[in-house]
Amino acid sequence: MTNISITPGKNNVGAYINDINLNKLEDSPLKQIKDTLSKYGVIFIKRQSIDSETYQNFAKKFGELVAYPRLKGLEKYPFIN
Repeated sequence: MTNISITPGKNNVGAYINDINLNKLEDSPLKQIKDTLSKYGVIFIKRQSIDSETYQNFAKKFGELVAYPRLKGLEKYPFIN
């Protein structure tokens, strides 16, 4: 199980998720990440070096991806604007 830490943002804006590597993300911290997103409304995960495929796969864990008709996504990743 991966141990992550949560730091509330300043001025009641979101929360920072620390001690996580999205390139090696296991399913175990996903519930904690989802609960943090639900509680704070926005999350920040700093210092990540991930490619578009990893980013898109991470986003899929939170729900169905939707392409916005007014924004053109990346060529191979239309859900990333």
